Amino acid sequence: MTTVLIPRSAHKALQTNAYLRNGLYPNAHATAPLMDDTNRILQFRCKEVAAFARPISGIGALVVWRAKYHSSTQVSQLWARLVIARYYNDGVPSEPYGSVKIYNAAVQIGYGDFTYGSSPALVTDTPAFFGVATIPIRTLAAYDTILVVPVDTDLEIMVSGLDNGRLVACDIYEVTKAADTTNGYVSPGINGGAPIYDNHRGDIVPLLREAWKNNAGHLFNWSSHTDATAPTNAVGGSLNIIDGSSSVSAASPGWTLDLTNRSTVRRAADGVPCIMHVYAKTTGTTGSILLKNSAGTTLATCTTTSPTAAWLSSGAFFLPATVAKYDVTHTVTAGVTTTYAVSVMQWET
Repeated sequence: MTTVLIPRSAHKALQTNAYLRNGLYPNAHATAPLMDDTNRILQFRCKEVAAFARPISGIGALVVWRAKYHSSTQVSQLWARLVIARYYNDGVPSEPYGSVKIYNAAVQIGYGDFTYGSSPALVTDTPAFFGVATIPIRTLAAYDTILVVPVDTDLEIMVSGLDNGRLVACDIYEVTKAADTTNGYVSPGINGGAPIYDNHRGDIVPLLREAWKNNAGHLFNWSSHTDATAPTNAVGGSLNIIDGSSSVSAASPGWTLDLTNRSTVRRAADGVPCIMHVYAKTTGTTGSILLKNSAGTTLATCTTTSPTAAWLSSGAFFLPATVAKYDVTHTVTAGVTTTYAVSVMQWET
């Protein structure tokens, strides 16, 4: 067990031909910064898992946001920052609270609650008296035990306002493991003149490889504010989940992503490996949720044939390593497709 001192700032970029791609023996001037920056990436490049907010004019109880994310290789804990409005107490007893629940393969493994009570002094139910709290996600077994988040794992998130809880916003983020060699960090750097062994360089490669594949931040999350207001498609065709329009263009509601420099030299023609997860259902034969570019080309598809809402996966696909605009639409065969949440992220096996 060795505590690792990790610099918060990156070293000046090495001249690769001078220190790395030259056929010579490795030296401390190149190896020590590589070890330091490997630890820095693992410690400080953790994820903001999801961030949600809603218009104050539409605030109300039973708000539900959903998201799916892939946990980082060095994640230790999840924390949530909640903003909640006080509930107007009209004589009905109530203990309003906001709740964040974490699921692994549809099985709940953790939660975090923030209680912010009611008040008759509000006179009306107009949103006022906002409370803010930052809370850890705890285990189900004990209130005072923080959940140890499984690493490199697909996890589902559900955020709710319960017992008249009136959520305004929520931000969920990772906290990484302590900087110690027992937690997977590499040993401290090498001094000039000290021997450099193959394990010094070999320890770096798998850590950076896994971080590159699994630790990239989300591209975007979208969620309906309540299940009752989730967008539906009962008319066929392909409708935008944001405004129900059928046209796809650079001006239609969607997301502009900057994926510049997020691929590799070897895969420059392929682009950036991604995956899309969708929470949806259909009462028809088939419902499809589609990720499209501004030209209307479908890049990823999640398909549902069940009347029970569930998380679906598109499987791996590539997005170009450029700045581009994307829409999410849904279709239906004969019945109604309902889309509750969409999460798109960089990820590969």
